[in-house]
Amino acid sequence: MTRRHWIALSFLVVAAGAALWFGWRQHEQEWLQRPIAALGEAVVFEVPAGASLSAVAGALKQRGLLASPGAWVRHAKRTGVATRIQSGEYELRPGATPVAILDQFVAGEVLLHTLTIPEGWTARQALAAIQSHPQVAVELQGLTERQWMARIGLPDQHPEGQFFPDTYRFPRGTSDRELLMQAHARLQRELQAA
Repeated sequence: MTRRHWIALSFLVVAAGAALWFGWRQHEQEWLQRPIAALGEAVVFEVPAGASLSAVAGALKQRGLLASPGAWVRHAKRTGVATRIQSGEYELRPGATPVAILDQFVAGEVLLHTLTIPEGWTARQALAAIQSHPQVAVELQGLTERQWMARIGLPDQHPEGQFFPDTYRFPRGTSDRELLMQAHARLQRELQAA
């Protein structure tokens, strides 16, 4: 073979490799934008605290929600969001694409639960309702009113009349202390607005 033949052959090999690479990349990009077929109905999925993107991709694959976890991880790395996923409980809805799920995890659009504190309830009744919610982390169990009021930053105050009755939305794992602090902050805002 002459030198020209080697050059032509080398050029053909490089061109074929580039064509294969571009075709594979195009296929991967199309897959990332295609709705996930397994999401026929809403699914709750949890991203554990401290989980790596690869571990999350593997868990999604195990649940049948991600056919190509490697492509998903590569996309996250290419777009600079691989280390920005946030832990929490997510609701994955029908029609979601792999890219949309990644965006949801990066934005921290976690599933919110609701709890209503009715008007006229005592502070003890409100705390009991909060603590009985299955998605609330209980921190104030067994404490006296004085102790739990101190823990929420209201020492030496009586709890009655300190919490605004309303429906509150919160992510799983929010503590009873945090919800009482939200209800008190809401009361303060309502009083200032009035």
